[in-house]
Amino acid sequence: MQIRIIGLGGKVPDSLREFVRRRVAFALGRFETRISRVTIRLGDLNGPKGGLDKQCSMQAKLATSGLVIAEVVDSQVESAVARAADRLSRGLRTELERRRDR
Repeated sequence: MQIRIIGLGGKVPDSLREFVRRRVAFALGRFETRISRVTIRLGDLNGPKGGLDKQCSMQAKLATSGLVIAEVVDSQVESAVARAADRLSRGLRTELERRRDR
Protein backbone atom coordinates (compact mmCIF):
# COMPACT_ATOMS: atom_id res chain seq x y z
CA MET A 1 0.00 0.00 0.00
CA GLN A 2 1.49 3.31 -1.09
CA ILE A 3 0.75 6.36 1.06
CA ARG A 4 0.93 9.77 -0.60
CA ILE A 5 0.61 12.93 1.53
CA ILE A 6 -0.13 16.28 -0.11
CA GLY A 7 -0.09 19.52 1.83
CA LEU A 8 -2.33 22.06 0.19
CA GLY A 9 -0.70 25.43 0.58
CA GLY A 10 2.77 24.33 1.58
CA LYS A 11 5.17 21.67 2.72
CA VAL A 12 4.03 19.11 5.30
CA PRO A 13 6.43 19.01 8.29
CA ASP A 14 8.24 15.71 8.77
CA SER A 15 6.71 15.17 12.23
CA LEU A 16 3.17 15.56 10.82
CA ARG A 17 4.04 13.39 7.82
CA GLU A 18 5.22 10.61 10.17
CA PHE A 19 2.08 10.94 12.34
CA VAL A 20 -0.15 10.65 9.26
CA ARG A 21 1.71 7.57 7.99
CA ARG A 22 1.50 5.82 11.37
CA ARG A 23 -2.19 6.67 11.86
CA VAL A 24 -3.18 5.55 8.37
CA ALA A 25 -1.13 2.34 8.61
CA PHE A 26 -2.79 1.56 11.96
CA ALA A 27 -6.33 2.25 10.72
CA LEU A 28 -5.98 0.51 7.36
CA GLY A 29 -3.50 -2.26 8.16
CA ARG A 30 -6.02 -5.06 7.86
CA PHE A 31 -6.95 -3.90 4.35
CA GLU A 32 -3.35 -3.47 3.20
CA THR A 33 -3.45 -6.25 0.59
CA ARG A 34 -6.65 -4.86 -0.94
CA ILE A 35 -5.50 -1.23 -1.26
CA SER A 36 -3.04 -0.12 -3.92
CA ARG A 37 -2.73 3.54 -2.89
CA VAL A 38 -3.95 6.00 -0.26
CA THR A 39 -3.80 9.72 -1.05
CA ILE A 40 -4.10 12.17 1.84
CA ARG A 41 -4.68 15.88 1.28
CA LEU A 42 -4.20 18.27 4.19
CA GLY A 43 -5.37 21.86 4.05
CA ASP A 44 -6.18 24.94 6.07
CA LEU A 45 -9.46 26.39 4.80
CA ASN A 46 -9.30 29.80 6.55
CA GLY A 47 -5.55 30.36 6.55
CA PRO A 48 -4.16 32.04 9.68
CA LYS A 49 -7.61 33.14 10.94
CA GLY A 50 -8.01 30.00 13.05
CA GLY A 51 -11.21 28.18 13.91
CA LEU A 52 -12.72 24.95 12.64
CA ASP A 53 -10.75 24.90 9.42
CA LYS A 54 -8.23 22.04 9.21
CA GLN A 55 -9.29 19.71 6.42
CA CYS A 56 -8.17 16.15 5.79
CA SER A 57 -9.32 14.29 2.71
CA MET A 58 -8.34 10.63 2.17
CA GLN A 59 -8.85 8.49 -0.90
CA ALA A 60 -8.14 4.76 -0.96
CA LYS A 61 -7.79 3.16 -4.38
CA LEU A 62 -8.71 -0.50 -4.20
CA ALA A 63 -6.40 -2.99 -5.89
CA THR A 64 -9.23 -4.46 -7.97
CA SER A 65 -11.13 -1.29 -8.87
CA GLY A 66 -12.95 1.41 -7.01
CA LEU A 67 -12.30 4.36 -4.76
CA VAL A 68 -13.35 4.99 -1.15
CA ILE A 69 -13.24 8.58 0.12
CA ALA A 70 -13.39 10.15 3.59
CA GLU A 71 -13.22 13.85 4.43
CA VAL A 72 -13.13 15.64 7.80
CA VAL A 73 -12.89 19.27 8.93
CA ASP A 74 -11.70 19.90 12.50
CA SER A 75 -9.90 22.50 14.59
CA GLN A 76 -6.70 20.38 14.87
CA VAL A 77 -5.00 18.69 11.93
CA GLU A 78 -4.09 15.61 14.02
CA SER A 79 -7.70 14.97 15.05
CA ALA A 80 -8.87 15.56 11.47
CA VAL A 81 -6.37 12.93 10.28
CA ALA A 82 -7.40 10.43 12.97
CA ARG A 83 -11.12 10.88 12.29
CA ALA A 84 -10.65 10.65 8.51
CA ALA A 85 -8.58 7.46 8.88
CA ASP A 86 -11.33 5.91 11.02
CA ARG A 87 -14.02 6.92 8.53
CA LEU A 88 -11.98 5.55 5.65
CA SER A 89 -11.53 2.26 7.51
CA ARG A 90 -15.29 1.95 8.08
CA GLY A 91 -15.96 2.86 4.44
CA LEU A 92 -13.51 0.23 3.21
CA ARG A 93 -15.04 -2.41 5.46
CA THR A 94 -18.52 -1.60 4.14
CA GLU A 95 -17.42 -1.59 0.50
CA LEU A 96 -15.52 -4.86 0.79
CA GLU A 97 -18.46 -6.52 2.60
CA ARG A 98 -20.78 -5.41 -0.23
CA ARG A 99 -18.43 -6.89 -2.81
CA ARG A 100 -18.16 -10.14 -0.88
CA ASP A 101 -21.96 -10.46 -0.67
CA ARG A 102 -22.43 -10.02 -4.44
